[in-house]
Amino acid sequence: MNKEKYIAPEMEIVEFDNEDVITTSNELEQQ
Repeated sequence: MNKEKYIAPEMEIVEFDNEDVITTSNELEQQ
C-alpha cells in the first residue's frame, strides 16, 4: 500500500510529506 502512495501524483506525495513534517514538529515541540 505504501508503494501505491509513492506512485500517486506529486500532489498526493506532498500532502503526505506535509503531514509527516507537522507531526514531527509537534513531537519536537512537546519534547
